[in-house]
Amino acid sequence: MTDCVRALTSYCFDEMGFNSIRVSCADGNVKSRAVPERLGFVQEAALRECMKYHGIFYDEIIYGMLKRDWQGK
Repeated sequence: MTDCVRALTSYCFDEMGFNSIRVSCADGNVKSRAVPERLGFVQEAALRECMKYHGIFYDEIIYGMLKRDWQGK
């Protein structure tokens, strides 16, 4: 998954001209959160209890990456 997110991020910056990319994950989803963290995305926000999964509310953690910070990754 990390390789897929890396490739998609590079494509969005290099081919699509994006300046920023966001990734969001449920707070309790440790494996999903590890992907943007491994790639150097910065946690920008936590939206409190806005995601519901199997009847349980979770915080939504939002990660961001700027094009200038992605160069060379």
